[in-house]
Amino acid sequence: ASARKFPQLQAMSASKSPQLQAMLAEARGSWEQALRPLLAQIDPARPEQAHAALRRYELLAPEQVARLDSIVNLIDQGVAEDIRALALFQSAILGLSLLLGIVGFVMTRFWVTRPLNHLVSATQAIASGASGRRVSVATQDELGALADAFNRMAGAIEERASQLSALNQVAITITSSSSLKDALDEIMRSGIQLTGAQAACIAFYDQGAGRFTEWVTQGLSEHFVKNMSFEPGSLADEAFTTATPGAYILSNDWPQTKHKLSRLAHDEGIKCFTCLPLTSHASRLGVVYFYRTDRDSFTLAEIELLTTFARLAAEAIENRRLHERLAGEAHTDPLTGLYNRREFDARLAEEHQRARRYGKPFALMMIDIDRFKHINDDYGHPAGDEVLKVFAEILKQQFREVDIIARYGGEEFVAILPEISIDIAKQIAERVRSAIASTPIPLVDGGESRITASIGVAYCPNCGASPREMIERADQALYSAKEAGRNRVVLSIVKGTDAVAAAQK
Repeated sequence: ASARKFPQLQAMSASKSPQLQAMLAEARGSWEQALRPLLAQIDPARPEQAHAALRRYELLAPEQVARLDSIVNLIDQGVAEDIRALALFQSAILGLSLLLGIVGFVMTRFWVTRPLNHLVSATQAIASGASGRRVSVATQDELGALADAFNRMAGAIEERASQLSALNQVAITITSSSSLKDALDEIMRSGIQLTGAQAACIAFYDQGAGRFTEWVTQGLSEHFVKNMSFEPGSLADEAFTTATPGAYILSNDWPQTKHKLSRLAHDEGIKCFTCLPLTSHASRLGVVYFYRTDRDSFTLAEIELLTTFARLAAEAIENRRLHERLAGEAHTDPLTGLYNRREFDARLAEEHQRARRYGKPFALMMIDIDRFKHINDDYGHPAGDEVLKVFAEILKQQFREVDIIARYGGEEFVAILPEISIDIAKQIAERVRSAIASTPIPLVDGGESRITASIGVAYCPNCGASPREMIERADQALYSAKEAGRNRVVLSIVKGTDAVAAAQK
């Protein structure tokens, strides 16, 4: 066994210290050259020789044991050194791993966590209303792509917020317009400003007539406006009858475009225009046009903005129309369209005060349809209403623009004629009476009728009379005309409490 062990130990210690190799060689030589041969000489059959070999072996054995102990100690020292070296190596590996972990953490925080924190912070800022916030990430990796996408999204949000703010401001401006005309002008101006268009047009559809009957424009030449037409089946008609939300029609000279530009549009320098329906609460009002002379198309963002703008404009127009209708009903008679009794009283007080201040004459005329009750009895109240409407139209045609005409009640009408001479007042009164008597009135059954009217005129040369006295004088003159046979004019000149009456047939 020892013969096998020594070569194994020498092979294992080949990379160890030379001292260990020398001691192993010495121990192996002592064993093979001295001790092992002595053991071979111990033979029980030869006692004397065996005792001599044994005594010799016992003398050499302690020295060999000492060699082996030294070898063991040296090996133990080597093992201890190897253990220390291994422990040191393990400590170095652990320290290096810890260092790499710290470096990795720092790099992760710098390259990943910080950019992500910037993204989170920017997202929170935008959610709080800071739409101008952006993220700066200079890397070309996924985080850089994410930051670019975020910045594009933030830009889109900021642009949308700016558009909504502009639309809100437009809505405020439009709704604060004093009249429908001002509202329409503001709608066209705002639409042009929002999209960069150069001109605009709003056309209204008349449901009764079945066509577009009126339109307003901005930024177009007089020649273009004069030659505009909205025929059935045209682009405007198609846009108006389209019920799809967000619908629009684009006109340019692209090959795929259905509605090409007209010769008139080319002469105007128009390169494209879009037409959108004006729809509010399922009520279609008309269409709105926006024209460009700088390029041949609108962007999708501009179309989307104009679609929203068109809905806002339609609601503003409808609200303004409703407001003016309600305001008009407060001052006008709904059947005839003339001023009502309340508005007449206010206007009479104003005119009386103005005439007194400047010493100007004015006349008050009361007009009553003769035998109007017979019309209602013979033809019915609908026929009576038609007579009243035609009668009102005759009055509008015969009086001056400065004159104030009102329906006083029932079949009785009044008119205020400011700054007028007595002769002109008589001429106008006679002209009104004659026009009424000579105008045939169409009836609902297809026939026609003729009517007459009695007129009482109160004339105040210096306005010494009060408004109430003027009404009383005109009413008295009207009564006199009725008593005198109807279809005539009676004039009463009012001077304080004195009056001179004259009848004219």
